[in-house]
Amino acid sequence: MSNNNSSKNSDLSIAILGYGKMGSAIAQALVSKNFNVSIIDKTSHSNYQEFDVCFIATKPQQFDSIDEFPKSKIYISIMAGVSLDNFTEAIKSKLDVPTKAKFIRAMPNIAALVAKSVTVYSSKVLNRSEEIIVKKVLASFGVVEQIEEHKIDAFTALAGSGPAYFALLAQHLQTKAKELGFLEAQAKLFVEETIVGLGELLKTGLSVEKLIEMIASKGGTTEAGLESFSNNKFEDTVSEVVESALSRAVELNSNYDN
Repeated sequence: MSNNNSSKNSDLSIAILGYGKMGSAIAQALVSKNFNVSIIDKTSHSNYQEFDVCFIATKPQQFDSIDEFPKSKIYISIMAGVSLDNFTEAIKSKLDVPTKAKFIRAMPNIAALVAKSVTVYSSKVLNRSEEIIVKKVLASFGVVEQIEEHKIDAFTALAGSGPAYFALLAQHLQTKAKELGFLEAQAKLFVEETIVGLGELLKTGLSVEKLIEMIASKGGTTEAGLESFSNNKFEDTVSEVVESALSRAVELNSNYDN
């Protein structure tokens, strides 16, 4: 059955404009699922026919400098902080002919590299076949959820940037492990497997509150560590981190508003 699915995937032509970290992660995931992928730069797209799907994966700051876009039936933007209306208007203004293309705003995260992204998307009206294509393409690099567009900036701040927050915590835990006398390889192993194990536990349906309760016995070591988090206003720090990322997303979009 997987071979049949792969064959159907290869019938879809997908362009990726912007080959940075996220663009390359998406490209690798799509290629691994046998999609027909073309990497587009500023000079090559005029040589191509119309694509089924075109990802716009440039940095928001670079978006305005693009003079032309490849023709596509569906455009998917993964740019942080650029609204669907602004994205749509910009593409249409730079196409040399009127288009009936559909426009999607999506946000994956870097876990697309290992097909473990959580990706959200929002769009105007899609017909059934277009909806199937969009979900199929986005699902090639992880789980997919459709949400209201006004929530995408918040999702970006939470889960789009989220892997970096967890990675920073992991970095500090590894540093502390080495300070406590563990070898670098051991520190890396202990922290990585702790994070992986936590993820697997959460997938069983246990709530985070229940997990904390299970680990933090009264008067024990975990309770002491959690109290230190509380005393150092960890909850406030987390809130400020997400709010700062959200503010930046809103600021990026304001650059496109007249």
